[in-house]
Amino acid sequence: MRNCECVIFKLTNVVCGSYNTSWVLINQCRLKAISRQKIVLNFNATFVHPTNDIVVKYQLFKRNNGYKPWIINTNLDGCRFLRNPYDPVGIMIYNFYKDFSNVNHTCPLYGDILIKNMYLETVTLGRFPLPTGDYLLAITWKFFKNPQFATNECVIFKMTNVMCGSYNKSWVIINQCRLKAIGRHKIVFNFNATFIYPTTDISVRYQLFKRESGYKPWLVNVNIDACQFLRRPYDAIGVMIYKFYSEFSNINHTCPIYGNILIRNMYLKTEPLRRLPMPTGDYLMTMVWKFFKKPQFATNVSFQYVEDLL
Repeated sequence: MRNCECVIFKLTNVVCGSYNTSWVLINQCRLKAISRQKIVLNFNATFVHPTNDIVVKYQLFKRNNGYKPWIINTNLDGCRFLRNPYDPVGIMIYNFYKDFSNVNHTCPLYGDILIKNMYLETVTLGRFPLPTGDYLLAITWKFFKNPQFATNECVIFKMTNVMCGSYNKSWVIINQCRLKAIGRHKIVFNFNATFIYPTTDISVRYQLFKRESGYKPWLVNVNIDACQFLRRPYDAIGVMIYKFYSEFSNINHTCPIYGNILIRNMYLKTEPLRRLPMPTGDYLMTMVWKFFKKPQFATNVSFQYVEDLL
């Protein structure tokens, strides 16, 4: 009797991307077919600086009219794990690639990070209950709490257009409002405005529109007191929007707000979206900023969200 594998267990696609090329360079991220059922992964990245603080977030998705979250959504202390593996699913994932990789030592990690000719073996699954289907394992790597690179992002989430305008140039001057393409799916936003007078009374109206034969209102239409919000964030959608830009901006204090207002190289990340059910589509976020109850300037940001890359 011939021995035969009772399952098909193979890689079908891989997508890798660096969020910060001053820290991580992706040199190679490619699949190669060795045979009909054996696909190997080759990965080569350069960690530009020694790294001893690594957090890995891994999520498993199952395909069902797009990829839907399935069972696993975990954060792992990467350096602690390399010293003493402690998470059962993390151990399983590590066992998939450890024999093919030079990641075989504790932190710091530095220089070329390699995976050569890795393929999937069912023995590594052990007792993990995996029904027949198509799956996506999305892994995001953070160094010192900042996302640095990802393998197999399950969505496209990028800005496609931005428009800014001042209603009152004696109060607000827009110096810069521009998108720049860093990669195919990574677009960064740079914004520079000058608030000429100290401002202690700011309200923001934000509306979300979805494109359906033109942009139609979709779910969100809210006014918030921005100065109250900066003292104590109180609106769930406002908190989500603030998380998109807070780490890229100098708006990190309470009112009054005055002088140059900056957003530098901001890009969209999926983490803040967790609790907002966002179908695939093209969207427009409009924001009107009022000082002392009078409109002063507006920002309109168009973006694309696509659930399924594969």
